[in-house]
Amino acid sequence: MPAGYLGGDLYDWMPMPDGSWTVYIADVSDKGPPAALYMAALWSRMRIEAYRHQKIGDVLRGLNNAMYSLMAQEGFFATILICNFHPETGRLLMANGGHLPALKVSNGETEEIPVSRGVALGLQRDPHFREEKFQLPRGQSVILFSDGVTEARNKADAFFGVHGIKQYVRAKDGPPWGDGLVRAVEKWRPSSKPADDLTVVEIWRNSLPN
Repeated sequence: MPAGYLGGDLYDWMPMPDGSWTVYIADVSDKGPPAALYMAALWSRMRIEAYRHQKIGDVLRGLNNAMYSLMAQEGFFATILICNFHPETGRLLMANGGHLPALKVSNGETEEIPVSRGVALGLQRDPHFREEKFQLPRGQSVILFSDGVTEARNKADAFFGVHGIKQYVRAKDGPPWGDGLVRAVEKWRPSSKPADDLTVVEIWRNSLPN
């Protein structure tokens, strides 16, 4: 949900040759047409890097190196959180480039997934991104989100925050949680127009085998 006509948030999912899915969420600094242009460039380059490298840490490194000169010259950067998910086994690989941490939802309870927070894209030449491995059991979800969720303010100028996400999950039946979470943020805000781009991505592993 963009804050204006054009936004700087980006998400995508890509089927990989080994049967896994590469999923990511990114947030380009600033808003409007300039951020949207960098968003489009990131999306295009990610489609190249995701199939070029086997490790998602190397995907982020390649993406950063391809975009560094363009972004740094204009003072832009982008945070990104990338996952590689294997639906059959539940294996979840994750790497973070300066983005908000993902949340795992299990039996109505929410906890942060501990992933090393690397540098945002466009700030350094040739940085290293650490890839970390987790297991997603059946019936559980992973929620990725942009700061348009946590920094949404109500009439009392209070942030929705991670606390708001946890309260929503605890009060509602799921999974899935993503669509309802977006609506909960909309209700929290005094205006229907977001002050910042708002994006929620959910990876949900079905309770039953396919």
